[in-house]
Amino acid sequence: MTFEKYKSFKWVNKIDDHYKMGRELGKGSFGSVFATENIQTKIPAAIKIIKKDKLTENEVYMDLMRNELTVLEKCDHPHITRVFELMEDQKHFYVVMEFLSGGDLMG
Repeated sequence: MTFEKYKSFKWVNKIDDHYKMGRELGKGSFGSVFATENIQTKIPAAIKIIKKDKLTENEVYMDLMRNELTVLEKCDHPHITRVFELMEDQKHFYVVMEFLSGGDLMG
């Protein structure tokens, strides 16, 4: 499987060159979400780190991720988390999104 069709992802060698990682906010089957801060702008964000090897277990996972991100990138609504940028390295996809400090939907 090649990742070439996902052109909207900016290649990075080290995510730590761009974002300062904070505490883990949540964890799922494909990766984790961390509080983070942009090193240059100091803007807080949340970063979803998705393991590429987990997504390649089944082609449908890649399609679901692509569809979800396509929708989120196009959304501009006060009740939907904004996606700031999409990045990737050899092992991970990084979805940098608006940090919402109000808790989760389960509470």
